[in-house]
Amino acid sequence: MINRQDISDGDLVVLSALKKQPFYGHAAVYSNGRFYHFNESGGHCDSYDFFVNQQQRQILRIEHGTKTPDEIQAYYDVNKHRRWQALTYNCEHFAYGAAYGIEKSPTLRGYVALTGMVGALFIGLFVKFKTN
Repeated sequence: MINRQDISDGDLVVLSALKKQPFYGHAAVYSNGRFYHFNESGGHCDSYDFFVNQQQRQILRIEHGTKTPDEIQAYYDVNKHRRWQALTYNCEHFAYGAAYGIEKSPTLRGYVALTGMVGALFIGLFVKFKTN
């Protein structure tokens, strides 16, 4: 289990989702004792106690980012009012942007690749049965 002392400034942290959202995690960046994160209502900056303990989240994974606390704060200030878009700017895009300076969503990329492979499989099966 990952604990509070395992987290450092600049870390990208993936946490379990809220109980009402059981199918995915939530990405955030930790800096100066707070979690910077993004959801449908925009950017947020919450204490560890609120974000983890009160919302009953578990820390699932930590990646050590490359940005300083000042750079994370600047990224947050510029992007906290952006419009949330599931495919183009979600919590992962925000967290990777703040932690590394590169907005990306590896989870979304994985889902897209998996969907493409399943689609290709079904097309291949359809063509095979159609020609038989």
